[in-house]
Amino acid sequence: MSYQIPFIQDIQGNTPLDIVFAKFDEQGNEKIPNLNLAWQFFFNIKEYSFLHSGPMVNRVIPIALQHNVPDMDIFLEHRMK
Repeated sequence: MSYQIPFIQDIQGNTPLDIVFAKFDEQGNEKIPNLNLAWQFFFNIKEYSFLHSGPMVNRVIPIALQHNVPDMDIFLEHRMK
């Protein structure tokens, strides 16, 4: 039996993926996205139903594609089932 973990926003409306791809950290320093962490999030939610976290994840998909996050094709294929 598998369980789906909620993919929720923080008080500012950011999801974990928004934080991974943020251009600046909390001190205003420019940062580099952690693509391995982004991959982990996408990999682990690929089996979730399309509407599970769609609105929160959809805004980050184009950014993930621009950064060449590995296996995005697999993630998208699973989400379209």
